[in-house]
Amino acid sequence: MYSKAFRALMIQKMTDPDGPSPVSLAEDIGVSRSSLYRWVSEADTLDIVVNDEPPSFTESMQRLSNT
Repeated sequence: MYSKAFRALMIQKMTDPDGPSPVSLAEDIGVSRSSLYRWVSEADTLDIVVNDEPPSFTESMQRLSNT
């Protein structure tokens, strides 16, 4: 199973007008095109949030210490 963050990144790449085609993306990451399309269609129900900027180092460390 792929993480929400990974799926969110792939959705972002797939929906970017300047990004790779779904066929290229699927081949590059080793996921079927149907999985990519399913992730896009399920994005709202999966509670996937796409952030333009990654979390800071401090935020990442805080998150790791809480687990």
